Formats: sequence, C-alpha cells, structure tokens
Amino acid sequence: TSSSPYSDSQFDAWNEQIKELEQKTNSFISILPISDKININHATVEFLSNKTITNTLKRKTSMTSSFQEYRFKHGISLDFSGHYQDFFTDPSFLEHTSPWSWCNINNSDLFVIELLLSSDNNEQVIQHIKQSRAENEMITSIGRLPDLNKAEDVGILATASLYNVNYIEESLLWGIIEYIGSFTDKKRSIANPESVYTVIIAERRENEITPEALVNILKPEIQPHPIFSYLGTITWFWKITISTSSTTLEAVICKVPAPENPLYTGNITKSPFIELPYSVNEPLHVILPDDKSMYYQVVSMRTYNE
Repeated sequence: TSSSPYSDSQFDAWNEQIKELEQKTNSFISILPISDKININHATVEFLSNKTITNTLKRKTSMTSSFQEYRFKHGISLDFSGHYQDFFTDPSFLEHTSPWSWCNINNSDLFVIELLLSSDNNEQVIQHIKQSRAENEMITSIGRLPDLNKAEDVGILATASLYNVNYIEESLLWGIIEYIGSFTDKKRSIANPESVYTVIIAERRENEITPEALVNILKPEIQPHPIFSYLGTITWFWKITISTSSTTLEAVICKVPAPENPLYTGNITKSPFIELPYSVNEPLHVILPDDKSMYYQVVSMRTYNE
C-alpha cells in the first residue's frame, strides 16, 4: 500500500507486491497511471496555448479557433486519435494526452461543463461557476454548488487536482508551472517557477511527494490556490492489464474518496465493488490505502483471447 494514503508514487509498496502476485498467479500484471496527462476534451484553449504545452503536444497553433469550434460541434470523445488528429502535427500527441480524468470545475473549459450540465436544468449552477471564475474564486466542493441536479454525467465533475506531481512527465509539469507562473495576479501566480520545477523533479526522484511536501515546495500566497486544481499527489485513473497464456483483461479504474476522506468533495456516488475475472480485485486492493478512505469504480473493461 501507499506510504501515504494521499499520495501515489513509484515508492509505493504495491509495486513490489504486484511482482509477487505475478509469480503467485503465473500471469503478467501491469498497473499504469493514465490520468496524469492532458485531457484535451476538457482543457481550455488558453491552457493549450501555453508554449511548452503546445510544443509537447505538437499542436497546430494555426487551428486554435477551429479547434474550439470543432469541440462545440462534435463534443468530446474517448478516441483521441480519431477525434482530434487533425489538430496536431504528429500522432505522438497521444503519448501526452488521456481521455481519463476528472473534469475539474475550476480549470476545465466552460463549454464542456455546460455540456455535462445542460440537460439537467442546472442553469443556476452554470451561472455560479461563471461568476466564481469572473471573481477569481475557487470552488472547493461540488456538493456546495447551488441546486445541483446530480445527473449521472455530473459524476466526472470534481474539484480534485488533475495531475500527480509524482508521475506527470517533466515537460507537462513545467508547462503547468509556467502557465500558472504567467498569471498577472501575483497572489494567484507562483513565484520562482523555474526553482519550483527543479525542486519537484529532484524531490520526486528520491522520495514520494506528499500533500504537505507539495505545499512547502509551492509556497502559495493564498488558499485555495489555482495551481492545486492542476497539481496534486494522487493519480485518480489507472489502467490494469492482466494476461495469462490465453486471455488478457484490461480495466480502467478510478480511485474515489470516501465521504470521511478530507479529499471528498461530493463529486461521485459510491458504487459496489465489481466482481471481475482473473482476481482483478486483488491487484486493485493493493493500490488502495489501508484505512479504506478510498474505494474504486471500474469505468471500462474488456477481455480478449490471445
């Protein structure tokens, strides 16, 4: 289990436990973080226009306006390769992006938030979000939104940090820090972004960065600070692959804070554990904290024969 229930990293004990489980079950088991990448379904054009993010994703800057128009017209998709390929110069953009993430209500494009809420008489909620952004106020809990009509799709709305500093690739980490560091409001910005980036990279090579350690590194002037809508210490979505000699199972799961967890924001309803073949429950349990402050939901699953 994790050395901290509120952090995920390469130093977690489950990395070794998975190796033992492979030998025990005579199978191949892979657990990979998949949400510490850019979700271009949700990201604002302003954020995607950051120089480092643009260069990493190899985005066609000449198509910025048409990109937003395309999302308005065609909506969002789990298939980035078929849905967004015309807006990038190289298919390698898929290595830095992922459709698996929360839709953070503080930094996601308003169009997708309105898309998720539009069919459920949530006009007051949408106006509240717009007003909060206009006043540079952070929304700290989905459950505190006024008169939220909680349809099933609203479940992906959250206030949790999107990217785990222990896992996010270096270029994306720098792009986020650079982006926040460019804010003209110094209280909402980050001082010495180059130094902050260097410290995070050096620290995560030697130790797991905990929430407390991240706050000490970032030294925000205000709380809540906008950088925490981007950077945190938990990876929320994981891909689990289990292969035997004849069959492979792939499952995407998300970790969900229980109501007693300080990270709980009322963003999703608890569902029962799902019985899965090939003892998938066992590798799932090893990445969950012992205090049961989190549970998981299986959001995608498929099996195929070799």
